[in-house]
Parts: sequence; structure tokens; C-alpha cells
Amino acid sequence: MTNDSIQAIYPLTALQEGLLLHTLDGKRPGAYFEQYCCDFHGELALANLQWAWQSACDRHDVLRTLFTWDGRDRPLQIVRKRVDLPWIEHDWLRMAPEEQERRWQDLLRADRARGFVLDEAPLLRVSVISLNSGRMRLLVSFHHVLMDAWSLQIVLDEVAHLYRARCSGVPSGLPAPRPFADFVAWTAAQDREQGMAFWRSALSGYVPLPAPDFGRPVTAAQPEDTNTLRLDLDHTLVARLEAFARRQQVTLACCFAGAWALLMARYSGAADLAFGFTSAGRPTELEGGERMVGLLMNTPPLRVWVDPAQTPAEWLRGLQLAQLRMRDFEHTPLVDIQRACDGCAGQALFETVLVFENAPVAKANTNTGLAGQLSVRDQAYFAYSNYPLAMIVIPGPQLSLRLVFDPGRYAEPAMRRVLRHMERALSALCDTALSRLGEIDILSPDEQAIVAAPERDPGRGRPVPEALHAHGSALADALAVVDGALRLSYADLARRTDALAGQLQAHGIGPGHCVPICASRSGMAVVAMLAVLKSGAAHAVIDAGLPLPRIKDMLADLAAGARAGGRLIADRILVDAAGAQLLDGQANALIAIDSASRKAAACTLSRPLDGEDLAYVIYTSGSTGAPKGVALSHRNLTASLLARAAFYPSAPQRFLLLSAIGTDSTIAGVYWPLYFGGTLVVAPERIEQNPLALAKLIDSQRISHLLCLPSLWEALLEQVPADTLSSLRCVVVAGEACSPAVVAAHFSRLPTVGLYNEYGPAEAAVWATATALEAATAVRAAGVSIGCAIATARVHVLDADGRPCPLGIAGELCIGGAGVARAYWNPDTPDQTRFTTLPWQPDARMYRSGDRARQRPDGAFEFLGRIDNQVKIRGYRVEPEEIEGILVRHPDVREAVVVAVNQSVGDGQAALHAALSALPEGEAERLLAQVEAMTQPPASQASGARSLS
Repeated sequence: MTNDSIQAIYPLTALQEGLLLHTLDGKRPGAYFEQYCCDFHGELALANLQWAWQSACDRHDVLRTLFTWDGRDRPLQIVRKRVDLPWIEHDWLRMAPEEQERRWQDLLRADRARGFVLDEAPLLRVSVISLNSGRMRLLVSFHHVLMDAWSLQIVLDEVAHLYRARCSGVPSGLPAPRPFADFVAWTAAQDREQGMAFWRSALSGYVPLPAPDFGRPVTAAQPEDTNTLRLDLDHTLVARLEAFARRQQVTLACCFAGAWALLMARYSGAADLAFGFTSAGRPTELEGGERMVGLLMNTPPLRVWVDPAQTPAEWLRGLQLAQLRMRDFEHTPLVDIQRACDGCAGQALFETVLVFENAPVAKANTNTGLAGQLSVRDQAYFAYSNYPLAMIVIPGPQLSLRLVFDPGRYAEPAMRRVLRHMERALSALCDTALSRLGEIDILSPDEQAIVAAPERDPGRGRPVPEALHAHGSALADALAVVDGALRLSYADLARRTDALAGQLQAHGIGPGHCVPICASRSGMAVVAMLAVLKSGAAHAVIDAGLPLPRIKDMLADLAAGARAGGRLIADRILVDAAGAQLLDGQANALIAIDSASRKAAACTLSRPLDGEDLAYVIYTSGSTGAPKGVALSHRNLTASLLARAAFYPSAPQRFLLLSAIGTDSTIAGVYWPLYFGGTLVVAPERIEQNPLALAKLIDSQRISHLLCLPSLWEALLEQVPADTLSSLRCVVVAGEACSPAVVAAHFSRLPTVGLYNEYGPAEAAVWATATALEAATAVRAAGVSIGCAIATARVHVLDADGRPCPLGIAGELCIGGAGVARAYWNPDTPDQTRFTTLPWQPDARMYRSGDRARQRPDGAFEFLGRIDNQVKIRGYRVEPEEIEGILVRHPDVREAVVVAVNQSVGDGQAALHAALSALPEGEAERLLAQVEAMTQPPASQASGARSLS
């Protein structure tokens, strides 16, 4: 390129600079590459069309522009005096329609892949394809740094005018265009400090939001993946919108901005949000600006407050005022606006964009002909934005929405739902029956059917004591419990539990009472649990391996809960040898579990068990520094067991109990096999820490069903021969997130063994969702789900206002159904408010789990972590506040802070930081050992991190 070939050199606008830099960084190949296409029907004079396009190129400087940046502080744009517009012709006349369509898609992809070299002009090319049925297709490709959609429409109009003039042999008569350089000079003359002041005020206190997260696509994006979807709005809806806008004296663009804001609020859970709102950018003081060709548009942020108490009309009028206030400052460079927002801290000011096309390409559909009988039809426009999500509104006879998205981040089905949400929001905004924004529901009927699905009826079942009583005669000789040398048939189990239950009743213990059991994991602990239920009372199992202070806290809470709730607490504690040694002289009268006569004693209930009678209390970590007891009824327990029968292919034949006694997993581990007549094998304490010994036990006992942590199962798969696990038919992982690596290892080594993933808190009778995993799960980018709701559960993902979240959007996992506990044992437990009712069904009980999750279109849920500080360490719920409470009780501990480290959706650790005065030698280590014992019950494999300062 010589100096003689250059017409002008001038700087770039701030927006042009941004587009240039984004293109050069290569992070989003194809970003800002634009394609317009249409079909011509009739006889087309190709030579005249080519001349018209070349003439348009000659008329407008930007169509002859290139960019230079190497070795310069700021890039420049160079206008060449003359360029030859690339013109490409394809003859597909002899191809079948199916082949033409395939070749067309290939051509679009190849055209995008070719792109443009930004330091070579022109950054525009035209392709013409000859099709059958008298059609010819036009493809116009250009880089967005040259011009916006308004300018493209001007060029298309001029090409049509030039074509008609050429065909008629008359001069075009088009006036000379105003050069884009005038707009560049106008923007440079604006007062940037005044703009900065406006935006500092407008964005004061704003913290940017990330792009909406619907979950990663299941498969990786491919170059040919669709990135643009279109939805034509119903004419009736458009008429309603236009009438509503007129009545409320707001623009149609304001209505669409409001609808987009409602979507972003629902997707993010935030009331204060901002998105890019594209303006035409054609200043009225620039004469002839409306016919100028170039990149005049700008995308400043529109900050929106979504107040659910406001009426739609009132809110939209406020939104329009905000738009009007920013009009004088919309040309402030985005880099300046970004600096004006103190909350950005290097984060993008916005990640989504709304474009309302004031001069849309679609309007050309009203152009009935270029010359003679030639008409233009089937227009399409493909944009490739640098933003993850852009909603483009195209007015015209057929108002349509075009959603441009990053296929590497978003799956097409999720984006189709976004379009439907937009349609629903628009319809709701002009619905006069709605009085508040909070009443607007953006979910489609199909989506509502998934997210609000009711529980299913698994049938009716007997309470556990009745089932075991029946087994005592029907399965008298069948093996019920195995614990080392202890082997109890169902008849033996009935005699022992009847004897112990009779002893409890002799002490006045029965329905309405809660009986503490302090024991280690053993067959006799199982006997104690069953005996308490047979007596009509409820059990509260406490692991004898816990530190004595924590055990005292649990016993104290049981007593306090009984007083506050008007309940009965037994004045006896059932203990094994370990419990007796620990509580000797510390607690109420103790009853040794094995002290009862082996002969069956009279064990009769004063009344039949009711489903609402309490069955057990289970303790979890509490957020106030004290453990909290969850009170569950026989209805809860029976419903949970019946759901297992409905979900699993078969009942356990031989089940291995690995969980620490006193944890919620033990409830499932003990009652699942025994309720359905299987054999419960109790594993020795701490065997989980020796995978080889554990595998030997599984093999020797011919275990068919196993429930354990995913991390423990992964260790077994890695460290033991597969043949030692050959007896297994069903492996259930729960307690922490299951990774795809665990699934891959399982099906690689044990392809015929079922693998299941369960989720559920103690407050929902141990489980609420489950899924049968498959080998294909291991390769899915989306990860391993926690499955769908079990038969007796209703599981919903709700936002902060109690509304169902759209599919794919994160919210709090809330659980309803027959398995949900009545409450915490102690009415004064601060977390009691977690038990509430479904907002749309006040008579349906619900538990707010505090877990973050999203629901997929197939109904399955994905666990995403916690919405609070709670951590799980080797499957055990740990509230940092409880650990802090233990530490600060020591007189020499001034303060303590517990933080989660390495806490993802899987296993976590807790780092303890305590500010200590001078402690006696070894006192700090004793304190930490106490905390570790509390957070790492004997069944754990490893301890959490700890540190002192």
C-alpha cells in the first residue's frame, strides 16, 4: 500500500478499539464476525448487482477501511481510495435441495473460519449462490468493527437503489454520504470528565454480576454448533405490548429492557443488576448522521433495580427515566464507564446485552422488489458477539427475538428456554391482572410441570417394630445380624429386643419418650435401637467415640428440648461397654444393652403406634455452637424405607454397615436390610482405614449391598483386587459429591455391579434424591447428578423469594414429602425456621436444606455446594460455628475462627485459627484433638487441616 492509495487516516472510536483488541486477543474465534443473507426470487442481473455493491463500497469510506496497530501507542484506521470488493459466485443448480442445504451450512462455517485480516481492506465480501427454482442467495460477510446493523441497512437500501438505477439505465441520484470520520471527531470532542462524573453516580455501590449459569453443556462445543436462535413473537402479543406501551407512555424498547431485566433478576437472584443496552448512537446534532455508515452504536450499561413490590407500569416508567438520563452520556467509552464503577475490581461491568434494532435488517422484508419481478425473501442475520449472551429484538411486520450465545458455555435447549422466558415476561408485563412484579412467572407450563412435580405414592407399609415382629416368626431361622462372633437369627433378634424393650417398659418408658443410646458401632447397638422402637419410644443414638463434652452437649439438648417442647426424656441411658465407661458417674442411670434376659419378656404397647409417633432423634452439627437434634417420626422412617423398595431393583440380601453409629447413614444402613428381611453385617470399628481388610470382609461375608462415601469406594477400587468385590450387586455412594472419576473406575473394574448416588439430609429421613449411574456419566462435562426425587419426596430448587428457579438456574434445594422431619427436637433451636411450607401449597411441609443446586430438564438435580458456611468432612456435616464454640469455651481462648479450605462440591476441610493466651503444656493439642474427634468420627479416613496462631 502506497501513500497515493490512501485517502484518510484517523483514530478509532473507543468502541472500535475495544472490538479490535477483543478480536486480536483470539479468545473468542469468530467474535464480531457478521453475516447477512437473503434469497432473490426472479431474474437477477448478476453483473448489475456486483456493480451496485462495488459502487456502495466506493461511496462509503468505512467499506474501504483497514486497521493498523503494530508499533503504535494507539491503533489507527486507514481509508483506501479504491478497493476491489471480493465477489464470489457458486453454481449449485444441479444439486438436490438436501445437498444444497448441507453445502450452505458448510459455506457459512468456512466463511466464518476464514474471517478477515484486519490490516487488509476491505473487511467485507459478497458471495452469490445459484440455486434451483429460480432462486439466488446472497451472503454478505463483514467485521463488526466497520459498521453496525443500522449502517448495514443503509448499505442494503443503497445497493437496491443502485441496482434498480443500473437496470433502468438512469443515474442513481444518491446524495454524497457524510464520512464516518466526522463521527470519530465528534466523539473525540465530548467531555469525558463530565461523562465519568455521571457514570460514577449512576454506578455507585454497584457490584457486577457474572453471566447467567445454566450448567455447562453436556458435550463440548463444536465449530458447527448453532450460536443464534430465533423466536417470532405472536402478533397478538405484539399488539398487546404496543397497546400497553402507549397507555403507560413508555417505549417498546423499554418493555423489552424490562423483560430482560426480569430474566436477569431471576437467573442471578439479584435485585440490583446491569446489562448492556445498545443504543443507535446517532447524535441529533450531527447533521446527516442518520444516513452515516460506520460503527456509531454504543452499548452502555443500564442499571436496573427490580423491586417485587412495584407494579409493572410504575417500574417501567422508572426504567424509561433511567434510559433518558443516560442518553447524553451513552457515548462515554466503555473503558471509562468501567473505571467509574468502583465495584468492578477487574471484573466485566456486564456479561449480557440487550439490542433493540431501531433500523433492523428485517425491515427490508417490506421491500417487494429490486427491479421488475425480482423480490427479496428469507433474510437472516448471524452475529458472533464477544458477550456470552445477547438478546436482539428485531421490530417489523414480524417482530422477532434473536438470541446470540456462546455455545461453549450454553447448551441450545437452555437457550430455547431463555427465549420462552422472554416471551412469558413480555406477556406478563402487560397483563393488567398482575399487581406486582413479584407475581410474574417466567416459567413455561412444561417447565412448571418439571420443577413443581408432586411426590409419588409408594404404597403403605408397616412401622418398623411391626415388620420386625412379623419377621421373628415368618423368618425365624433367617440370619438377621452378624457382628464378628455374634450371629442373630430373626427369632434371636426378636427375643433379645423383646426382652430389652420389656425392661424399658418396666421403667415406665414407652410411647412419647426419647431414650438415649451411647454405644459404639456393634450388633448390640442395633439390638438397642430396635428394642427402643419396640417399647414404643424413640431412640437418640450417640457415638461413644465422640468427645465427652460433645456427648454432654447432646444429652443436655435432649433434656432441654424435652422441657421446652413438653416431651418426655427417659431417665435411663442404654449403653454398651464403651458407653458405660465414658458415662460412669456422668449421667443418669445406665442400662447395659446386654443386661436383659435372653428370654422373651412381655412387651406390649399401651396403644398401637401412630405414624406421627416419634421414631428417632439424630444429631447434626449446629450453627450456634451446639449440636442440633432432628426429630423424625415413624411415618418419616417408613416412607423412606418404602421409597427404597420403589427405587432399587432388589432389597439387600447381605448389607454391610460401615457408617459411624449415631449418623444418619446408620438409619438407612440398619433399617433398610432388616425391614425387608435381609442380613445386616456390622463392620468392626475403623476397618474403613484399611481397604484390604475391608475388601476381605466384603468377600468373606458375601456382601451384596454397600453404602459408603465416594472417596472410600474410590480407595477400594484403587487398592484391592476386583475379585474380592465380586459378591457385590449394589454399591450406594452418599455423603459427599461423587466425581466422574469414581464412576469411571467403578465401571472399569465392576461393569456388572450397580452404582447409585444418593443425596439427602438427616432432616429428610436420610435421602431425598437418587440416581442409577452409568458408565457414560464418567465422560459428561456436566458432572454427576444427585438424581431425581425419590417416590416419597418433593424436591424443588427455590429462589430467595420462594419461587421455583428456572431449569438450570441455581437456588436453594428444598425438600418436601413424607420423609421430612416434624422439626428439630429442641424448639429453641435457631435453625427451626428451616422447616416451613411450600409457598404455593401452605399445607405441604418443606425443609430448606441450605444446599445450592440446579435442576436439569430431565428432572435430575446437580449439587453445587452450600449457601452458608457449613462444610462436609468425610461425609459429616460440620458447622464452623460449633467448632468455634468449643474452642472459645476454654478460658484461655480469646477468639477462634473456622474457615473452609479446599471446599468444593465434594469433600472439604476445616482450618482452625485460634488466638490463645499462654496455655499449659499440651493444652492446645488437647483442644485440637477434641475438635478433630468431633469432626472426624471413627469411621473417617483422614483428618481435616488445622492450624494455630
